[in-house]
Amino acid sequence: MLVIFLGLSVIVFLLVFYATRKQLFVFIKHNFREKTGIGIFVAEIIISIIGFFLMYISTFPPQMAGGNGNPFLLLFPIVVGIFLHSCVILSLLVYQRWRPVTNIAFYLSSLIILVVIVGCGLFEYKFAISLFRELGSFKDPNSVIYRSTILNVHTNSIFFNLYTFIGFYGISILASIILRHFKYRE
Repeated sequence: MLVIFLGLSVIVFLLVFYATRKQLFVFIKHNFREKTGIGIFVAEIIISIIGFFLMYISTFPPQMAGGNGNPFLLLFPIVVGIFLHSCVILSLLVYQRWRPVTNIAFYLSSLIILVVIVGCGLFEYKFAISLFRELGSFKDPNSVIYRSTILNVHTNSIFFNLYTFIGFYGISILASIILRHFKYRE
């Protein structure tokens, strides 16, 4: 089931990319000065923030029993597709704007971003472990999530929270800084 929704997310990402390809190429060509490209980027960030927030608040607490399914699954492919597209645009933006600087500045900025990414990963891990301690095991008959899939009304917040949001944007920024730095070194 997770594979189906990830596949749908990729399809939505490709559809959004196809629909905005002209604006995206103008965005790249004119060094991100076009209002249309900036507008698309800001709109995608706002949609991603709203989508992540809706996903986070649609998670049931462990004390509550689930109902007829996960209503969030209808939004999942759309929000993930738009979020991935905004990560690509952020990468392109940083790649365009990053100028060659000294090696010390490059390593320091890369280290800071890497620390943020690792910190987000550690906090995400801690959050997931504490949530699964409250929920129980997938195999325990007394558990809230017994015989459930990983995407359910109790675990939405594991995948869609502030840590994953900042972590993915941090990975996009770090990748583009490293690529741009090594392009200037050649």
